[in-house]
Amino acid sequence: MVFASTISKEQVPNRPTADSAGLSLAELFAVLRRRWKIVLLVVLLVLGATLALTLRQHHLYEASSDVLLSRTNLANALLGTSDPTNSQTDDAIVQTQRNLARSPVIMQRTLQAAGVNRRSASSFAEASEVVTKPDALFLTFRVQDRNPRLASTLATQYAKNYIQYRRQLDTQVISQTEAEVAATRARLAGRGADRALLTSLLERQQQLSTLKALQTANANIVRFGGAAYQVQPRPLRNVAFALIFGLILGFLAAVLIDRLDTRVRDESEIELELGVPLLGRAPVPSGSSAPPTGVATLSDPTGHVAESYAALAATLNFARAANGQEMFAVTSALAGEGKTTLASNVAVSLARRGQRVVLVEFDLRRPALAERLGLERVPGLAQIVVNQASVDDALHEVDLAPSQAPAGLERGSLHVLPAGAVVPAPSEFLGSQMISDLLATLRERSDLVVIDGPPALPVSDVANFAPIVGALVVMTRLEVIRRPQLRELRRLLNAFPAEVLGVVTSWTGSRAGYGYGYGYGYSSAPASWPPAGTDGAERNGAGDAASSQVAK
Repeated sequence: MVFASTISKEQVPNRPTADSAGLSLAELFAVLRRRWKIVLLVVLLVLGATLALTLRQHHLYEASSDVLLSRTNLANALLGTSDPTNSQTDDAIVQTQRNLARSPVIMQRTLQAAGVNRRSASSFAEASEVVTKPDALFLTFRVQDRNPRLASTLATQYAKNYIQYRRQLDTQVISQTEAEVAATRARLAGRGADRALLTSLLERQQQLSTLKALQTANANIVRFGGAAYQVQPRPLRNVAFALIFGLILGFLAAVLIDRLDTRVRDESEIELELGVPLLGRAPVPSGSSAPPTGVATLSDPTGHVAESYAALAATLNFARAANGQEMFAVTSALAGEGKTTLASNVAVSLARRGQRVVLVEFDLRRPALAERLGLERVPGLAQIVVNQASVDDALHEVDLAPSQAPAGLERGSLHVLPAGAVVPAPSEFLGSQMISDLLATLRERSDLVVIDGPPALPVSDVANFAPIVGALVVMTRLEVIRRPQLRELRRLLNAFPAEVLGVVTSWTGSRAGYGYGYGYGYSSAPASWPPAGTDGAERNGAGDAASSQVAK
């Protein structure tokens, strides 16, 4: 079935290429549809690795205790003195106390209080942490251990020893002063000092004792280490994170692989890359990996392939008529894309519609049209130009039977002008005034001239004859063409002084081909005209030698 388009080139003059912008949402979904196996594989690999690591993890439990800090200094309030810490913010106080709690002295005392003698303070520091809360005078002591009971005990002892150590620091000066006052009072009492002085010292000693007791109310445990909960392994959490990470990683891998893959997957990519309308899809026999040896519209004129080419020919005829063109050339980016098949079958279909069609072969390096149509050892384009044959001698009529023209419609005709002998310097030859004059003669004798041109990328032939022809049709084959080649072809098409009517695509599912590649050169030279042994044999032999030299 042929999908036709009637959009003219003027309607899409500035279409962006596929790489001119980032991926759209539709393109992202298209990538997922094409590469879902890669995404699935990456997700499964990440999940498998995560589960393997999870199962190898040791069981670990965590317990915690909470300590409330206080900014109210009862000692200063009692004595009516100012507290130097009032100028500090809550965050500064909490951070200072957190740093104090991470002291190795406190950690070592915690281990001793819990009866753990084989662990160092540094190892305990790695298994514990002190967490603060924003804008809150709160410290949370967390401890992890393989034993849930020991984790709970260590969390409680950690908080207790922090409070004890802080009280020791807060009351250290007061305790020293109290001891000094008590020693002084005892010494003066032994000497029989004044009773009023001893009473004053006693009052001072009692005041320091009260101050010492009040100084211990700056931190209190509000929650002891309760039952520890398991923090490692956590299969559900790990699987959830692995799934999210795997999806992201898989999607990135899919996009990267898709970008690195230069294959063309569908006609829309070709239409977008070339910036020309899609005229239709050329039918190719299923499983075909080499060019056909004949013309399907002649060998099986009632088959589905011939019907498809007839519909495609109607579309091409409408496109060239809409642009006022009396002839067009069929080209491709590379060989093996089916340009000769397209040109020959379309020419037959148009002739069967009642038109007088001339099919001309411009592929002078690897001509194949004569072989396709069963024309052997016949004069062609080259012989006309060098005056070895007339136009009437070189034009070969193709029998279109069985063909019945509809009532009231004149029966059409198809004449073929093959390449003939191989000529040196085909690019200059096809762009010469002689070729221009010949095409003008053919236009006068026909309704439409269809040209089977060479591929555009390997050689410069198309660039030379494009101004003479005036219109081009591009044939592409999905399993042959690549995106970089499409971009290069677009650059050339934009530079050609010829109207590009549109693009025709084909796809067989096979990646084999007989193509030119970029090592485009001559195949074995076809038989020259006149045949060997005639007066022109020496001239043709010289021409073959020159052609072989050009091919090298």
